[in-house]
Amino acid sequence: MYHRLLADRERPRSLPERYRDRIRQQSDLMELLRRAHQVHAARSVA
Repeated sequence: MYHRLLADRERPRSLPERYRDRIRQQSDLMELLRRAHQVHAARSVA
């Protein structure tokens, strides 16, 4: 599931800048991505 999240995260990079800005402005989405990275990193170490 985490690998799918990473793949989906790459999609906006192919969009024009104005759309990428809109995605970055969605703080809930950005927070969810940040938390997913933290959980994955913590589980990878354990």
